[in-house]
Amino acid sequence: FSDVSGSRRFKRRVAAFGILSAFIIIGGLTFFWRAMIFNEERVQIAVSGAQSVASAEEVTFTITYENDNWRSLKNTALIFSYPESFHPQDENGKEIKGPVIEIPVGTITANAKGQVVIKGKFYGFKGDVAYLKATLRYSPGGTEAVFEKTTQLGTNIFSSPLSLEITAPLELASGQD
Repeated sequence: FSDVSGSRRFKRRVAAFGILSAFIIIGGLTFFWRAMIFNEERVQIAVSGAQSVASAEEVTFTITYENDNWRSLKNTALIFSYPESFHPQDENGKEIKGPVIEIPVGTITANAKGQVVIKGKFYGFKGDVAYLKATLRYSPGGTEAVFEKTTQLGTNIFSSPLSLEITAPLELASGQD
C-alpha cells in the first residue's frame, strides 16, 4: 500500500516538473521567435555617390534600403535632406519641401531591398563640403511603432564654374593708358 502512494507522489512530481519545463520552453521560444521576426539592426540604409564634384556638375546619388527581417515594413518613407547648395532635379513621385525630399515607399516586404536615385547639381565655392542625409521611416508589420534609420554622405566641391582673372599694371601714373 505504501508503494502505491509513493509511486503516485513520484508521478505527480514528474508531471509538475514536465508542465513547468513546458512553460519555460514555450516562453523562451516565444521570446526568441519575437526577436527573430523583427530586429531594428536588420534594417539598413546607405547613400552612395560622388564624394567630390565640380560646382554645377550633374551628380547622381543612390539611396539603397534593405529589410532583412521576417516581417514586412509598412508605411515606409524615405526622407532625403540636403544643403541649400544642392539643387535636385524635379522628378515624378518625389515631393520636395524646402531642403527635404520625401519619397513614399509603401511596404517593404520581408527580406527585400530597393533603391531610389536622386539627381541634382551643387552650386558652391571651391572647398565647400555638403552633407546629404537619408532617413528611412517605417513601422514593422503588426505594430504601430515608428522607427527611423539614418545615414549621411559628405561631398566636397572641388571647383567652381566661374573663374575671374584680372590683368592690370601694378602701378598706374597719371596720363598713362
